[in-house]
Amino acid sequence: SDLSQSSVVASGQLDIKRNTVAIHTLGSQSPFRIWDAPLNVSGKMTFVLEVGDNTMTDASVRNAQTLALAFNDPFSNHLVQLEMSQIQLKDPQINRGKSYLEVDTNFDAEGDLTDGLSGVYAPIISRVGNGVTAAYA
Repeated sequence: SDLSQSSVVASGQLDIKRNTVAIHTLGSQSPFRIWDAPLNVSGKMTFVLEVGDNTMTDASVRNAQTLALAFNDPFSNHLVQLEMSQIQLKDPQINRGKSYLEVDTNFDAEGDLTDGLSGVYAPIISRVGNGVTAAYA
């Protein structure tokens, strides 16, 4: 199944983290280098458990999914899109706290060339836009 097409997502959380370290050496007040650790993209999702939906199965086995999140302002046409070509669902837990069943699962985005630019691996790609159609002068 493709999570970007899923109608069973009840809630979610997306975490984008990168550690950076300034490396200082003798003879300069400025950092010698800025070390950027790899980008880590992970999160959590809650799904409504439906008959025939493969979310629980996909979370139980290695079956990478695509996740695309689109946030659009209907008045200004400003948008933010976050796309992950490969996420791996993991640690599925059935939540019986309501009159229907939900599945709580974590995920990690895996780096690939689809989400990277200029031939580099990346776990996520973002696209932003506004309602301006002409280039700025």
